[in-house]
Amino acid sequence: MSTLTDLARDKRSARMVLAIVGTPNHAPTGNLIARVGAADTVAFIENDNESPA
Repeated sequence: MSTLTDLARDKRSARMVLAIVGTPNHAPTGNLIARVGAADTVAFIENDNESPA
Protein backbone atom coordinates (compact mmCIF):
# COMPACT_ATOMS: atom_id res chain seq x y z
CA MET A 1 0.00 0.00 0.00
CA SER A 2 1.35 3.41 -0.97
CA THR A 3 1.84 6.13 1.60
CA LEU A 4 1.20 9.81 0.98
CA THR A 5 4.95 10.38 0.84
CA ASP A 6 5.24 7.72 -1.89
CA LEU A 7 2.59 9.54 -3.91
CA ALA A 8 4.28 12.93 -3.42
CA ARG A 9 7.38 12.19 -5.48
CA ASP A 10 7.82 15.72 -6.81
CA LYS A 11 6.55 19.25 -6.26
CA ARG A 12 3.51 18.84 -8.52
CA SER A 13 2.33 15.51 -7.12
CA ALA A 14 2.95 16.73 -3.56
CA ARG A 15 0.75 19.77 -4.17
CA MET A 16 -1.97 17.50 -5.58
CA VAL A 17 -1.81 15.35 -2.43
CA LEU A 18 -2.03 18.46 -0.25
CA ALA A 19 -5.02 19.71 -2.25
CA ILE A 20 -6.83 16.43 -1.59
CA VAL A 21 -6.07 16.04 2.11
CA GLY A 22 -5.63 19.66 3.17
CA THR A 23 -7.88 22.52 4.10
CA PRO A 24 -8.05 25.34 1.54
CA ASN A 25 -6.23 28.53 2.53
CA HIS A 26 -4.80 26.98 5.73
CA ALA A 27 -2.12 29.53 6.64
CA PRO A 28 0.14 27.21 8.71
CA THR A 29 0.28 24.68 5.88
CA GLY A 30 0.98 27.42 3.36
CA ASN A 31 3.78 28.77 5.54
CA LEU A 32 5.30 25.30 5.87
CA ILE A 33 5.15 24.77 2.09
CA ALA A 34 6.92 28.09 1.60
CA ARG A 35 9.65 27.15 4.09
CA VAL A 36 10.37 23.49 3.31
CA GLY A 37 8.55 22.70 0.06
CA ALA A 38 5.49 20.66 -0.77
CA ALA A 39 7.05 17.19 -0.67
CA ASP A 40 8.60 17.76 2.77
CA THR A 41 5.29 19.18 3.99
CA VAL A 42 3.53 15.96 2.98
CA ALA A 43 6.17 13.92 4.82
CA PHE A 44 5.81 16.15 7.88
CA ILE A 45 2.01 15.74 7.92
CA GLU A 46 2.20 11.99 7.36
CA ASN A 47 4.79 11.42 10.10
CA ASP A 48 3.06 13.80 12.54
CA ASN A 49 6.38 15.45 13.39
CA GLU A 50 6.96 18.73 15.17
CA SER A 51 7.06 21.75 12.89
CA PRO A 52 10.57 22.47 11.62
CA ALA A 53 11.89 25.68 13.15
